[in-house]
Amino acid sequence: MFSCSQANNQLAELVTLDDRDTGDVFILSGLYPTEGSRSDKWRWGTGQTSSLYFYMDKPGIVIISGTFENPHTGQTVRFSLNGKELVTLSNLPKNEDKAAPLTFNMEGMANQGRNILEISYSHWTGNTGSTSTDTRNFSVKYRKLTITTR
Repeated sequence: MFSCSQANNQLAELVTLDDRDTGDVFILSGLYPTEGSRSDKWRWGTGQTSSLYFYMDKPGIVIISGTFENPHTGQTVRFSLNGKELVTLSNLPKNEDKAAPLTFNMEGMANQGRNILEISYSHWTGNTGSTSTDTRNFSVKYRKLTITTR
């Protein structure tokens, strides 16, 4: 179980992890396994929602940060922690440039015990009329997704 005395207070950096749940953050749904090469990794958020959970030994502030590329014009991405909306990024431009991904950084109050982070998307390839031959429901392409404590 995560303790705030853990080195650098990092719960997880999800994009750079292997395909399995590691450390103290676990994927419930909505994230494909890590893809790419050793020097160029990403993980797709999929469908309408990506859900993650983590445990805290005591209540505290967590920082959720990262970068992503967005393949859909007009995308809205909403971050919620334990049902409370933290941030909504609305009407995002299409951006598939890994050199200039969209950046996010927010704080939220985590409870003692189990916490659920939900990231919801307005657009994914299954609901936008995409002509891609890849049938997976891509929402955003995470280059980095990190949860730490303050």
